Amino acid sequence: MAEISFKKTPEEIAYFKNNPIVMGDEEGLYFAYITDPEALANALPVGMEIVSPVVFGYVTHIRKPSFCIDYLEAAIMTIGSFDGQPGVYPLAFLLDKGDTGTFLGRDILSIPKKTADSIVLSRNGDEITAKVTRLGVDVLDITAQVGDFNDPMCAQVFAAREPGAEVPGLNYFYKYDVDLGSDGKVHVGGVRLLACPITMTYHSWENASVNVGLGASEDDPWAALPVLKPLGGGWTNFDCRMDGVAKVVAIDGDAAEDVIAKNFAARYDRFAMNAK
Repeated sequence: MAEISFKKTPEEIAYFKNNPIVMGDEEGLYFAYITDPEALANALPVGMEIVSPVVFGYVTHIRKPSFCIDYLEAAIMTIGSFDGQPGVYPLAFLLDKGDTGTFLGRDILSIPKKTADSIVLSRNGDEITAKVTRLGVDVLDITAQVGDFNDPMCAQVFAAREPGAEVPGLNYFYKYDVDLGSDGKVHVGGVRLLACPITMTYHSWENASVNVGLGASEDDPWAALPVLKPLGGGWTNFDCRMDGVAKVVAIDGDAAEDVIAKNFAARYDRFAMNAK
C-alpha cells in the first residue's frame, strides 16, 4: 500500500495552483426552450439584463476533467448582458460523484453548484433520455430524438457548433464571501461579478428534438423558468477550457443584496434559513 499523508508535497500543491481548468471529452445532451420573459428577468440580479427569453442547458458526462474523477453534470443558463456585454449567465448546476467537482467550482469561481441525488444519461440509437434528481424531486427530465430541431430558430441558439469548431465565449459568475463573525453570526459580503472567458472545442454535434420536463422544488427552483416552447438541442462531444478571469466588478448596496437573494437557492438549501 502506498504511503498516505494529510500533507501534500510542494509538487502536488504546485500542480493544483498551475493546473488549467479543463472539462475534457465531455459528451451528452444540450437543450433549449423559450420561457416566460418576466420570470427570467426576475431571476437575474440587478444589472444583469435579459437578452432573450431563451433558457438553455445540458446534461453531460465529463470524462476527462483536469481536477477530479469523471462525473455527470446538468445545468441551466441563459444569455445575460452586463454593461452592454453579453455572456453566458449560469443559473444552476447539479453534479454527481461526490463533492470535488461541486466544491472546486463553487470555491474558486463561485459557480452555482450543488450535488444531485442522481444523474442518469443514456442514448440508445437516436433515442436519448436524461433525468436529474435531488432531494427526491426529478428536477429535470428530458427525452430527445436525434434528427431535427423542434423549431428552426434553434440553429441560432446553437450556432457554430460543427465538428472542429473552436468557439470563444464569456461566462458570468457572481462571487461573494461567507464568514462567521465574532458575534456568532454568518456575514455575507464582498459581492463581485467575475467575467470569465472560455474556449469550447467541438468534436461532434447531432441536432435533436427535445421534450423538457421540470420538477417543482423549492431548493432547486428550475421550474420557476417554465417551458413554454421547446426549441431543440443536440448530442455533442466537446472540450471546455476556462481561460482565467478577465474582469472583476464590485457590486455594492441594494444590488449586492439582490445578487445574494437570487443566487442563494443555487448554492444552499432552505434548511440553511431554518425553513424546516
